[in-house]
Amino acid sequence: MTAAGLVRGLSAAMRWIGPVSVLLVAAVIGETAVVLDRVDDAVIVLLALLPVLGTSVALAVRPSLATMVVHLAVGLTIGSAYVALAVSFSAPLGQRAGYLVEGAAVALIFVGALSPRGVSGIGWILAGLGTGTLAIAFGSLIAGSAVRFSPDRVIDALIMIFAFAVVDIGWRRTGGRLPAFRDIARETRRADERRRRERSAAAVVHDTVLSDLAAIAHSDAVIDEGMRARIRADLQRLDDANATSTGTVSIVPREGSFGRALLELVEDYRWRGGRIDLVGTEHVHDDALAPPVAEALHAALAATLDNVRRHASAGHVEVTLGGDADRLTVLVVDDGHGFDINTIPTDRLGLRESIIGRMERAGGSARLWSSEGGTTVLLSAPRVPLGGAE
Repeated sequence: MTAAGLVRGLSAAMRWIGPVSVLLVAAVIGETAVVLDRVDDAVIVLLALLPVLGTSVALAVRPSLATMVVHLAVGLTIGSAYVALAVSFSAPLGQRAGYLVEGAAVALIFVGALSPRGVSGIGWILAGLGTGTLAIAFGSLIAGSAVRFSPDRVIDALIMIFAFAVVDIGWRRTGGRLPAFRDIARETRRADERRRRERSAAAVVHDTVLSDLAAIAHSDAVIDEGMRARIRADLQRLDDANATSTGTVSIVPREGSFGRALLELVEDYRWRGGRIDLVGTEHVHDDALAPPVAEALHAALAATLDNVRRHASAGHVEVTLGGDADRLTVLVVDDGHGFDINTIPTDRLGLRESIIGRMERAGGSARLWSSEGGTTVLLSAPRVPLGGAE
């Protein structure tokens, strides 16, 4: 919250204290009238108090220079008449009469600020304190009584002046802003963004360079034309890679559709000698996913199939597409030997970054179940809302 907001909030709360204080005085007048059996006199005193209550409410509802001036003018004129009546009415109370006599004057210090500056609040409080003091003095002279001032009004005024001073001086010392909090928040966002991009870049390297090197290592250093073509394609994809708004790194060409890229993954898996079935292609549309989400889902699926090919020793893989109006799901089930998810080292990027991390950064999710009978991977990605695709 800015200094102006703090001043406005403090002023609004303060202005409503004025009418409340007048109502409390009215309640005490009523109670005193019953105790002293002077109901008729109490009515006259209350009628003199009503104008001050009215201007207090008007100032709280519509604070402006006009209502402020009217409130202080009524407090000085009508307030003086109220004091003269209250002095006579409360005389039997002795020393306890001070609260009733100063009732209208108390309301004059709860005026708040007109401008979003603490100095404004301090100035108007002092004006209200001075006006109320004059009203008490004039009313006491009219009633022919000695002028007596209670320290309560001064204490209340000093407390409110201190509150405005703290806001104004504190804001000036910080240069009108909160640099520490803003800088910390900005640096935190930047650090989070750097971490997302670093993790995304690591996932891309894992899916391309590291994957190709692993394939070469398992092929007895024999590189056929198919492997050469894949290495060239991966190098080209790395050259074209770009960071997206979700913190993922895109390695899917912008041209073409997600459906076409999916079919290419399936064909590549078959070309490498694997048996794979694809079910539910009717769930894929060119505008079903936002480009960053489609890129993340494609890359996560590619990493999943690569893990199956390299580690699962699966005889058969089934890829099933499904979902609803909100999400597109891809279920990958293989009949390989499975693995214990909890034993995966933290430095292994294939599962943690290329699949789970990539989907989460794109607003989706990835879940895995594995046993001796095979592994199931469920990828879920948010669809573009109807009419939301550009």
